[in-house]
Amino acid sequence: MRFKRKPEVFPIPSSMKGRDMTGMKFGRLEVIGLGLKSSRQHRWVCRCDCGFYTLTFGFSLRRGESRSCGCIAAEKTKERWKSADAERLRKRLSENASNVSHRLSKHPLYSVWIDMKARCYKPANKFYKDYGGRGIKVCEKWLSFKNFYDDMIDGWEKGLQIGRINNDGDYDPENCRWETPCQQQRNRRDTVFVETPSGRMKLADAADKYGLTSNCIRYRIKAGWTPDKVFLTKSQRERIVK
Repeated sequence: MRFKRKPEVFPIPSSMKGRDMTGMKFGRLEVIGLGLKSSRQHRWVCRCDCGFYTLTFGFSLRRGESRSCGCIAAEKTKERWKSADAERLRKRLSENASNVSHRLSKHPLYSVWIDMKARCYKPANKFYKDYGGRGIKVCEKWLSFKNFYDDMIDGWEKGLQIGRINNDGDYDPENCRWETPCQQQRNRRDTVFVETPSGRMKLADAADKYGLTSNCIRYRIKAGWTPDKVFLTKSQRERIVK
């Protein structure tokens, strides 16, 4: 414990004449007198080089356990934090040097870029298993946001999301495009394909082409309808019956 005011000093009892430490120096502490007795032992009043006072046991001073009022520990802690902050700043500036100069960190594409890298390189990301966990990477060029911005700003509109043409390919200029949420859903790895009179198609595309709902097509296929009847509308089926 440290004090701004000098604690009360007591006379040295005759039984301690041979153990008087007054005037002795221990580290930053100078003993100026005997302090209040505590736990059957006296504490010595010491003045620290920093200007504060403290009370400490004689054995702590002799063993070198007490060398200041606590200011040394405080200075070391402050220095550790200062060094840690400097290291964090140096690392941040080093990693994002190319992103500091472009002044585009508030552009919506910056969040797209951050999320894209997180999916590929951060195991804690909830989508990592579908991207980085499958070996999907961000091309080296796009590790710089400025390069990503320059390549993808054309064609971007609010509401569009970045998509990969080949779902097993990496994020790079040749394999990426802007897609609507609907397009993204159709480009998922688990997209359902069906055989139609026009060939193999995505279920959603077939539904649009033949004017049916996806659920209707699923039901008909599950019911065992043949491909030539699955995609007929009600009016078409009625004409065939006539």
